Amino acid sequence: MVVVKRRRLHSQTFSDIDSDDDPSYVPSDCSPNRSDSDTFPVPDEMETGNEEPHVKTQVTSSKSAQCSEEKERKQPYKKPYRFCMYCKKHMSKLSDHLKNKHRNEERIQYALGLPTKERIEEFDRIRKEGTFEVNKIRAKDDNPQFQRERSSASNSVVICSNCSGAYSAPYMRRHKHHCEYKSDSSKPSMHIPASFLSVMNDTDSSFISEILSKFRKDEVGQLCQGDPILREIGKRLWLKQNKKPDKKTEVRKSVMTDMRRLARLYLTLISVQDNLGPLLVKAGNVSDLMQRSNFQHLEVAVQQYTERREEGEGLGVKAGLKLGVFYLLKSSSKILKAMYLMDDKDNEADQIDRFTAVLDLQHNQIFGDATYHLNKRREEKLRRPSGQPLEADIKAVRDYTTSRITELLEDTLAFWDRHRFVELRDCLVSRLTLFNARRGGEPSRLYIKCWQDAKEGAWLDKQQLATLDSIDKALVEDLKVGYQLGKGKHLIPVLFPTDTHEALDKLINKEIRSCAGIGNDNNYLFPTTSGANSHVSGWHALDNICECVTLDDKQSITATKNRHRVSVLFALSHIPERERSFIFKHLGHSQETNENIYQAPLALKEVTVVGRQLQMMDKGDIMDPATSSEQVKPQVKPQVKPQVKPQVKPSGRNYTQWRKSDEKELLAHFKEYINGEATKKLPGRKEIFIFLKAHPSFPHPWQTVRTKMMNVVYNKNKRFPKVV
Repeated sequence: MVVVKRRRLHSQTFSDIDSDDDPSYVPSDCSPNRSDSDTFPVPDEMETGNEEPHVKTQVTSSKSAQCSEEKERKQPYKKPYRFCMYCKKHMSKLSDHLKNKHRNEERIQYALGLPTKERIEEFDRIRKEGTFEVNKIRAKDDNPQFQRERSSASNSVVICSNCSGAYSAPYMRRHKHHCEYKSDSSKPSMHIPASFLSVMNDTDSSFISEILSKFRKDEVGQLCQGDPILREIGKRLWLKQNKKPDKKTEVRKSVMTDMRRLARLYLTLISVQDNLGPLLVKAGNVSDLMQRSNFQHLEVAVQQYTERREEGEGLGVKAGLKLGVFYLLKSSSKILKAMYLMDDKDNEADQIDRFTAVLDLQHNQIFGDATYHLNKRREEKLRRPSGQPLEADIKAVRDYTTSRITELLEDTLAFWDRHRFVELRDCLVSRLTLFNARRGGEPSRLYIKCWQDAKEGAWLDKQQLATLDSIDKALVEDLKVGYQLGKGKHLIPVLFPTDTHEALDKLINKEIRSCAGIGNDNNYLFPTTSGANSHVSGWHALDNICECVTLDDKQSITATKNRHRVSVLFALSHIPERERSFIFKHLGHSQETNENIYQAPLALKEVTVVGRQLQMMDKGDIMDPATSSEQVKPQVKPQVKPQVKPQVKPSGRNYTQWRKSDEKELLAHFKEYINGEATKKLPGRKEIFIFLKAHPSFPHPWQTVRTKMMNVVYNKNKRFPKVV
């Protein structure tokens, strides 16, 4: 269509043309310079090749297009209506409406009594709460259209956990700092997708903010957020954190891992339908995994999900993942059965029982290879002495941490910023983890109260302290002992060496923690600096320290491998059996677990003890069982020196065979007691241990030495002359 601009008739006056009384007059807002002509469309039959002088044919110019775009941009802003929580209606001016219609409400009266700035902030909170209520109702629609505080081109709407305001996801980064600055709480604000409002209530708000909102926007993450059965299973697993408040971070990671595993296993179950055919029972959610009729599909899905596809790994199955899937299916089945029973769905609950029965019967066929590979890996890799940390590397890490702690404390003029605080924190976590042979996550989750109690000696009995000698009292001053909660009702002991005492006092200083960005409500001894109320990861703290030290084998410096190392060193040392129980209790396991899981096979003892006996049997020289192998000197020559058999009385009493050299050393050391020159009649346990420490190759325990000295002293007048 062609636009024709026709000049006005000369008979019309200027006043007639611009008169406001003309109903057909429409003012232009495209350009301030208006021409004297009107523009109107011309039909196609009027388009001719010859134009009259007073008619001008023109194609729409770029100027008119620019005017139309400018007109669209200058459309007046339409203020959105806001929801009133009291009368349940949308109002154009909510603040005026509240002042006029609801001024008798207690909260409105409180807001009107505030200064101007605080009054505006209070009305903003009321407006956000009304928008939150509207979004909760709209979230139940099939295609919800959410209200928000600010207009945005983004369609994703998230809810702030602090102020309940609705914003676009890209804007939340800016709002987070503004909201934390205005909020009285030190808890960092988190964003929750508005789509979760339909399932959100007071009991599972933490589950949504801590778990559901943290998943990635991929296929697995969307399934975790959208599947109702999977959400319910995850919420039940999340309730464990109420029983383990000290392990909230570990529980959160565990719950998210379990939900992702179930989601990925379900997606694999759907994909195997191409080869095995459709599922016999299909509910369209994760409950299809726990159906007995779908067990063949589940078996193939487990094999495909846990198959190792990386080259050069050696094993064809991810053993740890596969065994974890078995226990996850067991726990999920229990949760699903409880859900069915509470909803009076007895038939569905019976089907879950039948599924778990089939799962137990087929355990060896499906998961037997995973159990075998885990046991094999433990015996071949974890328990080998070659996989344990080198003593030189352990010493290098210890020297670095102690020296670096001293350097940080000596620089009194340095400002304690976040980087300096993190370095000192990682050094202390590394020092305590390796010194105590603890698991990686145990010292890292200590509370401030634990160190304060250890420093004050709250766990020590004052009456028993008075009975200690000077050496033990000095040890108590150097090593402070504290306890933290472990599994079940167990208490985990933690020893604080003397080189960490001053540094720990620095970490709990309120001014230093404030400068490092630690919240006031974070009571962990080793907190994170991200503003969250959590503790540092012990593995990452130790790894950060190892990056700063030159090590021969960095991969072996872990908390678990250090526990293997300490278990072997304790087994090789000459520690009385009664004292070994305290060591096992400190490590947090029994003697059987220490021998079969942590402790490496004592190959050296196998050669020197068992090998010697077998070698003597092979040559026909059978050793008397009553003679200890520790009393036999190592033989350089192949010929074994015959042993002297002890004289055994008919009464059946066991006697210890003493060598003359051992007896001579003993009598020479304790000659004062034999001659009656000592203050006491018999040497005590402390004196005997000093003697054993001076003679590390002495074969007899301290109880045998005490009995020997008692016999010598009582019979000195009959059998032994005075020792000169």
